[in-house]
Order: sequence, then structure tokens, then C-alpha cells
Amino acid sequence: MSAAALSWTEEERADFIAVARAAIGGPRPEDAAANTARVPAPKARGGVLNAGMSFTSILAAMSRIGWGPLRGREFAASRAILDTLALLAHDSRTDLAAVVQTTARQLAKRSGYSLRHTSRCLQWLEDAGVIEWHRGGIRMGVPTVGVIKVVKRVLVDWTLAFRRASDAEDRARNAATRARIQLYRLRRNAARPKPIATHVDMSTPLPSLQEEGAAKAAPHPSCDSKVPSRKITEVKYRPSYMTYLATTCTHGTVSPDRCNQCKYQAIMRQQQAADAERAAAERRRKEEDESRHSDNPESVFPPAYVEYMHATYPDAHYRSWARLNLSDPKAKELMLNA
Repeated sequence: MSAAALSWTEEERADFIAVARAAIGGPRPEDAAANTARVPAPKARGGVLNAGMSFTSILAAMSRIGWGPLRGREFAASRAILDTLALLAHDSRTDLAAVVQTTARQLAKRSGYSLRHTSRCLQWLEDAGVIEWHRGGIRMGVPTVGVIKVVKRVLVDWTLAFRRASDAEDRARNAATRARIQLYRLRRNAARPKPIATHVDMSTPLPSLQEEGAAKAAPHPSCDSKVPSRKITEVKYRPSYMTYLATTCTHGTVSPDRCNQCKYQAIMRQQQAADAERAAAERRRKEEDESRHSDNPESVFPPAYVEYMHATYPDAHYRSWARLNLSDPKAKELMLNA
């Protein structure tokens, strides 16, 4: 045992064990749905939970009922340690035997809690009968790890004892949800919009302005010019790839503009056409450059450089000027300055 666990006094340990046993003693007496006798596990290994199942399956069933007596914030570290033991048993392929070889320090590192807290939780789990902890140490001069065996029968008894209480909670929550939805439907149907009142009262006994001749006495415009009405034309957006769209769809869709595969093929055709157009423009540009320099190949060089090379090397071809630049610093300077 580590030094952190030895610093715990016997009085503190006795108080903690008493509180833990009171918490895991079973469902509350005032809960009628959970106040049942202990349900023995069946011998058959079917779909009913029993101690012959794997440790991971039993722990998953216990988590589905809300962890039974281990629910609450005060047992968060205990739940994390049980989950870590299940992972270790699964990794070492001892899930059915529920036997794990590990140390308290390794368990604290994998569960994410301190060594002191992990040691306390292991001690009270051992006192509650959930695990059997065989401490490691120095045996015959060789350090050995500890062995933790999970008593699956205790976890099965807790799960079966708290299952009816968990089912009652689920039924009550589902009933409350259905009632809340029904109340929302009733309020939504009751709050329907009222009909809009008419702007003109057609049943009034008073005469209208037209009957009194007010329409003829109204002022009229001096010119008969009519203001031309502006037609609002709605411009419909048409993607650019629609030009490359197939006339008929071969993928089982009614129209090609509603088929994603036809649209994808049209986009690919558009990209291929754009690439071909760019390649043709580059090819035309190169041909124009070659035709422009084919008549006078020396036109690509600066005029001062050409005049100097003809005066200094009259018999040299223009293709050998680059080699002559290596030994002539003035020719090289004229070429670089240009």
C-alpha cells in the first residue's frame, strides 16, 4: 500500500465506510417502486442479466439504470475507477473473469484522479464487497503488482434491485414529456389568428362620394400624357455550366438540370474547354513570338550589345555570343545593363 493510503486514520476510514454502506444499502424506503425484495439472478445465461456475463456488459447495464447506489457526484471517482477496471479487463482479455493486474498508481493515472483519492475509493469498494484487492509489494526480492478482482454478483444485485426504480423514473419522465407536448398542441390550436376586418363598411346607410357627384368635381391633370409603366422583369440566374449540360439524363432523372451527376459532368466539360482555350492561347502567343523573331534572330539582344559584338567579333555567330560573354567583361556588362 502506498504512503498516501496509510495517512488515513482508522477513525476516518470507519466513518467513511459507514456513510458508504448507508448510501449503497439499497433504494430509499419511501420509493414504492424501488422498495422490493432482493431479486436473485437466474441461472440461465440468456438475455437476463446475471453474474456469468462479462464485466463490461454488467457495467453497461448498471449505467443504463443510472448507476443505482453509485449515482451522484460523491461517487464520480468510484464510477471512473470501475470504468477504468473494465477497460483494463477488456485489454487483458479477462473480461469474463473480471481480474485485473495493476497498481493503485497506474489506476489513478488512467482514471484521472489523484493517488490518495484512488486509494480511498479502492478501500471503500473493497469494504463494500465490490472488489477483492490483493496488494502488491516485494515478494522474494522481486516487485509484484497488485491483483483486483471485481465481484460481479454484487453489481448484478444492485442493478436488479434498482431496475424497477429506474423504469418508474423513465415512465414518469415520458408521461410528463407527452403531457407537455399535448399542452403545447392545445395552446397552438387555440391561438389561431383572428380574421382581418374589412376596411370599408359595405352595410353603411350613408351615400358614397360617387353618388354625390364628388368624382366629377375632383381635379384632373392638365395634360393627358400617360406615365409609361415600368415592367419589372425578374432576371433568373443561370449558371455558366448549363451550356455544357446534356440534353437528356441517362441516370434516371426526369430532367438533366435536376440531376447532380449531369451537373457534375457539365462542370467537368466546362473546365476542360477552359483548359483547352488557355492552351490554345498560349500556343498562339508562342507562335507569334517565333514568327516575329524568325526574320531577325538578333533582335532579341540589346542594340548596343549587337553593335559591340559585330565590331569586336565580326566572324562569330550570334549563337556563340553567350560563350564569348564569359571571357569578355564589357559584353557581359552591356548585356546585363540592357
